[in-house]
Amino acid sequence: MIFSGIRPLRQRVAVMSALLMLPLALIVGVNVAITYSKVRETLESVPMSAAVVSRQAIYATLVGAARYGVAVGDGLAHGGAPGNFLERSLAHNPGYAAIRVKLGDASRFAVRPQDRAQAEAIAAVLDAQAFGAPDLDSPNFPAKAWFRPLTIGDGRAFGVRVRYDVAAGPTEVVIVIGGDMMRRVLDAIDDQSGAQITLLDDKARPLAASANEGWLPGPELALADAASPTLSLGRDGVSRLYAVRRLAGPHAYVVAALDTATTSSLRAQLPVAFFVPVLALGLISLAFMRSLRVNVIDWVYGLDRDVRRSKVDAAARAVVSTRMPIEIEN
Repeated sequence: MIFSGIRPLRQRVAVMSALLMLPLALIVGVNVAITYSKVRETLESVPMSAAVVSRQAIYATLVGAARYGVAVGDGLAHGGAPGNFLERSLAHNPGYAAIRVKLGDASRFAVRPQDRAQAEAIAAVLDAQAFGAPDLDSPNFPAKAWFRPLTIGDGRAFGVRVRYDVAAGPTEVVIVIGGDMMRRVLDAIDDQSGAQITLLDDKARPLAASANEGWLPGPELALADAASPTLSLGRDGVSRLYAVRRLAGPHAYVVAALDTATTSSLRAQLPVAFFVPVLALGLISLAFMRSLRVNVIDWVYGLDRDVRRSKVDAAARAVVSTRMPIEIEN
């Protein structure tokens, strides 16, 4: 028996309480470890989920710009557009910075009012842009489309080019998406995903302005589709989980990172989640031991004292009280 070598009653009670606490503490520890593992897995899936959702949202934005380009091109190709058609169209679509339409040898170009100072720079970039193979060439879409990052002065933008044939000849429309529009798309996803999100070109340069770029991945992170998040150092030297999804072709990538504050708070909660239940068990055991001492052990030791006293004093009697357990009183 485990208690055979333990003769004092107080030690037996202490050992019994410890034996009761150990399996309970083990159960609590296992439960905390499982919960932590599941929560961590969920958090680690956040960057990939955010990257996938962001890629879909940004791609939908680009396809929407391509559809807008086809509509503008059709309006001009069929002669149903006034002379200020492009300017009026940009005024009703403030997210687009510029638009250029080529109908055969004729070309028309317009810039939204706030970007007129960069009109020549935008036109020069569009003239020098080599688009290569199309990123969207589907029978379900009325034109071939190209999605390419653009460098305009010190800023970054996105160019959407569509090309298709009409009766008057080949039609080409290029839409320049302003960085403010792309930033709004990213912010809308960022607010809901729990991750930091950005859009990078193939040289890891951001395509949407951000107030804090320290979290962006360093050169060690390979910009390519990954099946799972990758642990890498950010430009601020902090290690993060990064997820990368290619946007359209090898020209742009959506990058999402798990906020370090989230993982830090999770690690901080782990010891709390373990020690609080264990501390509660310890307090319960102490309360149980004190109750046992007051209601049983002290009375047993009192009887022992009275018996020893009766050996030297025949008139000595055991103290009997209504507060003692009835079994000891009998």
